[in-house]
Amino acid sequence: MSSPTPSTAGDDSDRPPGNAPGEATPPERPPKVAAARETLVTTLAAAAANSIWTEYHAFLEHLPVPTYVGVLATGVLGGFFLSGRGPAGVLARLTGWLGPPAARIRDWILAPLSQRTRTAKTLRTLRRALPVLVIAYLSVASGVVVVLGVWGASMLVRWASSPSCADPRELFVITAPENVDELRDAVAAYAGDSDDCPPYRISVGPAPSAADIAKGFTLGWCRGDESFPRLFGRRPDAWIATSTAEVEHVLRLQSTSSPSGQPCDRMAGGTATLRPGPSVAGEQLVVAMLAERADDLERLPPERRGDRALADVMRTVRTDLGMRLVYPQPGLSSAGLLAAARLVGLERPEDTVRSMVSDDSVNALLCRFKRMTRAEKNEHALLIPAHSVREYNAGELTDEGCRGMGEDEPRLTEERPPGLPLLDYPFVAVDWPDEGAPASRDETAESRLALDRFAAWLTHEHPLFGRPAPPAKQSGDDVLDQAQKEISRRLHPVDLQFLLDVSGSMSRSLLPASEALPEIRQALVETDRLSLSTFWREKDEGPVRVSDPTDKDEPSRLDRFVGRFRLERSRGRDAPLWTAIEELGRKFGPPARSVVVITDGGPFGTGRDPRPAEQDVVRALSRSPSIRNLYVLVLGHNGCGGRFPQPERVHGPGAKPGSEQRVICAEIGGGQPSRTGTQAVAGVLRNAIFTLREWSR
Repeated sequence: MSSPTPSTAGDDSDRPPGNAPGEATPPERPPKVAAARETLVTTLAAAAANSIWTEYHAFLEHLPVPTYVGVLATGVLGGFFLSGRGPAGVLARLTGWLGPPAARIRDWILAPLSQRTRTAKTLRTLRRALPVLVIAYLSVASGVVVVLGVWGASMLVRWASSPSCADPRELFVITAPENVDELRDAVAAYAGDSDDCPPYRISVGPAPSAADIAKGFTLGWCRGDESFPRLFGRRPDAWIATSTAEVEHVLRLQSTSSPSGQPCDRMAGGTATLRPGPSVAGEQLVVAMLAERADDLERLPPERRGDRALADVMRTVRTDLGMRLVYPQPGLSSAGLLAAARLVGLERPEDTVRSMVSDDSVNALLCRFKRMTRAEKNEHALLIPAHSVREYNAGELTDEGCRGMGEDEPRLTEERPPGLPLLDYPFVAVDWPDEGAPASRDETAESRLALDRFAAWLTHEHPLFGRPAPPAKQSGDDVLDQAQKEISRRLHPVDLQFLLDVSGSMSRSLLPASEALPEIRQALVETDRLSLSTFWREKDEGPVRVSDPTDKDEPSRLDRFVGRFRLERSRGRDAPLWTAIEELGRKFGPPARSVVVITDGGPFGTGRDPRPAEQDVVRALSRSPSIRNLYVLVLGHNGCGGRFPQPERVHGPGAKPGSEQRVICAEIGGGQPSRTGTQAVAGVLRNAIFTLREWSR
């Protein structure tokens, strides 16, 4: 048996790979040095790659083409630049000169990776595949560039052959808030049918109340109740009213208004001329209720259901079904005014008061209805336009907090008793005096023609709500005028005493509060009265100061009341609310007044437990018989702090049955996204007036 052959000097089987015969084996580097070099190379490579990519990405974002197009184009240009001849081949020749040293540097950098078997194989594979990948990339990129070149050339030809479009002139159309979304959809469809360069662009906005519209059309769209010039908003070129009766009502109010008010007589515009045109839709008011209550109505005998007379149907809904028939405030909503005008002669005064709610539009009423419990919904029947019922059931309301409709949410059912008002939605063009100036006559004529075309398109091709106009216009201005007067007589007057917090922390809240006051005009009736007091204290733990109430102002003198309010400035420190209530109660005697407190929550204190401050307010109110009810409005993030979320009844010493006082706290911005703007404050103030009026009955 042969023994193994011994190794000889020329055998290199045990020699480390990479060493030639007779070559000395290089000394191994210490592990710590190799690890440090690998870490350094990895860090520098990552930093360089990140920096290069950041700059490259920023360069791509500035190119007038999509990012992927920029990547392909720069790849093609870079390839030609590196491999081209002549001037474009400078980098190629430079690469040839620097090739050997660059290769040594590359090998040194990749050495830590090459020592790993898997990584070394990957690198060798990439080196072999790199030429193929480059050729494939350049081929694909070149093809894309050719395609994009053809597409760009066609777009260039189209751009060169198309006429340049001038900026279109803006036309503004207003309508009731519940019609705005439908009208905007119609405008979008109309714009899609027009030419590539339409000379006009139509925008849509909500219209104010009928009384404010009449005042705006008389005073150049200026409010007329401010101490400085202020418009209702953007001046409209057209108005889509809810009914012809509303247009006639506005025209009558406009004819009885004075155009010489201050400071609006200094504003451009003057008294507008209204040109009623065709009706662009047709529907009617309906009674909307949950399906289960509609079934209850159908199950009643015909003599109790009231199939023939509207008054019988209303009485059945209220008496037999025990429901509350409601509609928006007539002074703020066109639909509410039309509903009240139809019902006011068919119902008792107490029914009229119960029917009106604090909501200023149909959408606001539907949003509040949506937030009710199912039991509360079963107690309400809504008198609203038919299209609003369909939008509610489809979840198409766009008001904040009202979007969408869950599968388990109950839908509304329409009931159409005979005799409810028809709505014909007339298109009313608005001409302003300054449009007749020589410089603008041509533009005015073109604008009128554009509005007439839009009105004709709505009438014949795209009626709103998918319903054509009724055959006859629904007039009735005298009915609306008489209804408003009758409603004002039926509403209980309220003696409003505003108690304003003027401490230093209220500096930012005084402005939105003062700007919101003119918005309450339509929530007032002729017999209401308003006065103002302020409270603060000079220093911490100092005595509470409460100013004497101002003289009472009638709603017709609201501008004077607003002027007094705006003269107030923040000063001093927070004062406890309960102390201010007691002090205010001593400053006037009977008849008792309803107090509206406007504060930022500081007077409630900063403690987490709301009970001590709440109990102090209740005790102070019970000891102040000259204060009938209390409505606290808190602006800012302090909020009510959980105090008086629901009306609380307060019984003073020796109070007679039915003469209890009530208190409630409302907040804007407390624990919610801040909405301390003018409209939010105005909405809460109108609700305060409505609530205090209801409590004062």
